[in-house]
Amino acid sequence: MATIEDLAGDWAYTEPAVVFMSDNLLKKAGGKLMASAIEKKIETQLNKVGIKKGAMSMNFTTKGTFTQTIGGRKLSGTFTIKGQQVVLKYAGQVKQLVGTTQVDGNDLLIVMDASKLLTYLKTIGAYSGNTSLKTATSLIGSMNGMLCGMRLNRVSK
Repeated sequence: MATIEDLAGDWAYTEPAVVFMSDNLLKKAGGKLMASAIEKKIETQLNKVGIKKGAMSMNFTTKGTFTQTIGGRKLSGTFTIKGQQVVLKYAGQVKQLVGTTQVDGNDLLIVMDASKLLTYLKTIGAYSGNTSLKTATSLIGSMNGMLCGMRLNRVSK
């Protein structure tokens, strides 16, 4: 479970992340092959809104504010942490509840169920002026027990 202090600092996007909530689901889903195929689909959707390695970063402060840079465009807002969930509030208006936030060494995973990921991508697309994102209801299907999103790497604390 991440704390505000764990998140504080600069983070750079590295790749999509898929987390299976149970070993049983991982076995049913075909393990790493399934995760790899899903990550490719997620990467395609992330790229449509400019989230790609070297083009997206986040800065979290201990005061509960954040700045997200995507393709040179800055978005900002506030965040709160409730257990394993983080709520991002862009420009004080749009809420995005992130299912799980984990900090493991220099890696930060921000993952959510597929429908929340699509909402997040549409929100980012609207704020960044990117209109190329289309509704992708078949992004990963409805696989209960699987979360998807982004892996970021700590740049500085």
